[in-house]
Amino acid sequence: GGLLFLHLTALHRVGSNNPDGTDIPKTSPQMIPFHPYYTVKDLWFIFLCLTIFFYFVFFQPSFFLEPINNEPANPLRTPVHIVPEWYFLPFYAILRSVPHKLLGVVLMWLSMSILFFMPYLDRSPERSARKRPLKRWLTWAFFLNFILLGYVGMHLPDEPTPLGIRFVTLGRVLTVFYFAYFLTMPLWSRIEPIRNR
Repeated sequence: GGLLFLHLTALHRVGSNNPDGTDIPKTSPQMIPFHPYYTVKDLWFIFLCLTIFFYFVFFQPSFFLEPINNEPANPLRTPVHIVPEWYFLPFYAILRSVPHKLLGVVLMWLSMSILFFMPYLDRSPERSARKRPLKRWLTWAFFLNFILLGYVGMHLPDEPTPLGIRFVTLGRVLTVFYFAYFLTMPLWSRIEPIRNR
């Protein structure tokens, strides 16, 4: 709720940029007024999200739950695999990819906190990906990597993947790409040529 309020406040004060990613002065006739355009757009999206949310709350409340997490605890037996909630699966895969437990926890924390620094890592003068094909490809590769990390987090580390390698090995490769995407972003965002259309 607080982030939504900050977003609306910043949009109302600073304004919005166009799809090309270039800034437009607030006094320009090209600037779209906040109300009714952005108000209606935001309200429509809020109602859409609430509709999807209420569908799962009222009609499918256990859709995202893992059945093994609902079994009664047995103090004489440690469960083989405790599956976290679906939104923590990629970070859980990063945690398990490191053999040292403390380093795994540190990397899991870094994998979540590095997302907050992403706007500062992109050094390109062009903010839009429309004229930056390398950014588009790398962003899609990062998205696929994130989905695969979630898939790895669902399985036991020593199980073989359909490719024949263990899930922990695949998780290590995906973890390296996850951090390499962010660590190399200042470099490739500076040297990437901006295409003119």
